[in-house]
Amino acid sequence: HHFLNIGGSQPDDYWYHGTAGCLPNGELSMGTTVDFYDGSHNTFFYTYHPEMNCDAQCGNYSDVAAICAECASKGLPTCTQQQQCCWGNIYAPDPVVPLPLGQWFCFEMTMTANTPNQHDGSMAYWVDGQLGHEVTGMMWRTVPELALNRVRLQHYITESDAQGFSNRVWFDDVVVSTSPIGCD
Repeated sequence: HHFLNIGGSQPDDYWYHGTAGCLPNGELSMGTTVDFYDGSHNTFFYTYHPEMNCDAQCGNYSDVAAICAECASKGLPTCTQQQQCCWGNIYAPDPVVPLPLGQWFCFEMTMTANTPNQHDGSMAYWVDGQLGHEVTGMMWRTVPELALNRVRLQHYITESDAQGFSNRVWFDDVVVSTSPIGCD
């Protein structure tokens, strides 16, 4: 899972430190990832943002105190109100949009950063030129210094992902642009 990510961080190297489980504060990092569900190739956005929903029941499967301490050490407000884990929120298309298997396909993705403290950001992706999913009204950042400054191709595999089958992804003709280039 975790297929393609667009984001930004301030300072530029902040994202290397990892923020999984932490509630973003709108000042240090922002981003969205196109992901897909286990056991399928149905896509969705996996997104961290300051107004996201967090899991207050994560003590059933995680060391919440350790997650809260790690987030606090990074200056993130995850546990200021209550102990919780903040994993990316899912924004799924309806109907589902699967990624093609065993063939080349064109995939385009965009993220527009919001005006600080406004709900005017957006994210969208296309598969072979057809809009797969679009979400508008996003609020990722609270300061203008936080800007989009990275694109990541990902092939993140958990132990259960690697059991019994091949997990191969090939990327070719990768282009990063500030405007659409199309699939032709």
